[in-house]
Amino acid sequence: MTRTRLNEKGVTLVEALAVLAIIGFLSGTILFLLQQTNGQTAQLQRQEQTAKEARSILNHMVQAIRKELAVATSNAAGGQPLKLVYGDEKDGHSLIYTFDSSTHSLVYQETQSDGTVRTLTLSDKVDGVTIIVEGSKISIELVLLGKGGKPYPAATTAYLPDL
Repeated sequence: MTRTRLNEKGVTLVEALAVLAIIGFLSGTILFLLQQTNGQTAQLQRQEQTAKEARSILNHMVQAIRKELAVATSNAAGGQPLKLVYGDEKDGHSLIYTFDSSTHSLVYQETQSDGTVRTLTLSDKVDGVTIIVEGSKISIELVLLGKGGKPYPAATTAYLPDL
């Protein structure tokens, strides 16, 4: 009885399909993880952008407060708007920060001593602003709306310069 040996040097169809299934599973897992990482990275970038905008607004306000000869006033009930008057009030140089909750905007209006008025919207993503003036101490609490309406709180305290 003669036995014929088959050529056993190849890969069977079952083995090839098993390798393809493993490769498909691994590539699907890797693509899923990459997609999740990209989504989280984008979310972190949006949060950082919101934080950067909040810092920019607070820096703008603090620089205005620290200007020489500034006198600050705010309404007694709840801390806004903030009005800064520079020099003698008769000069007419003033700066007013106002928050409009219906448009979510924080606006400042600067009036020069020659009567020129300049208005600028600092942000249209503001959810709330609280400004409290206690003598030379001014506390500012700002809440910005991030993507998806997620609130981002930021706060600072500034002091009027002693002259």
